[in-house]
Amino acid sequence: MVDRKDAFVVPPALHVRGEVVVRQDVVIESNFEGTLCAPLHVVTVEAGARVMGEVDAAAVVVNGTVVGQIRAGAKIVVGPQGLVDGEVRAPSIVFAEGARVRGTINQDAAQPATVSTKAKAAKVRRSFVSDPRPAADADRATFPLSHS
Repeated sequence: MVDRKDAFVVPPALHVRGEVVVRQDVVIESNFEGTLCAPLHVVTVEAGARVMGEVDAAAVVVNGTVVGQIRAGAKIVVGPQGLVDGEVRAPSIVFAEGARVRGTINQDAAQPATVSTKAKAAKVRRSFVSDPRPAADADRATFPLSHS
């Protein structure tokens, strides 16, 4: 669990687009499009939030939707309301009952989160949109994971 008072919080009214490098825990409560890198910290995507792009962090918790690639140096947890559409890569990956995933799961040795070349070049570039429009869902079927 992330201590919200010390975290960088993206509130519901804010839409972030671009490459962002953060040196603290991150809680996303709205829409984020682009690359998010928090190599030594935890990124949490809250229920109702949507991330489209790449997430690199020490650990990632998904309770909302992530479309793209998630890389974690330690662990990825997809909660019961979580949906991941893309690649998931970490040494430890946990899917709660009810979590949904479409794409590739790669559970391998520790891969430290790295800042992408684009993010290094841009350092930190953010653009904010005050009235985000919801993105359309993909046409593909979603298969809930179940524990047998």
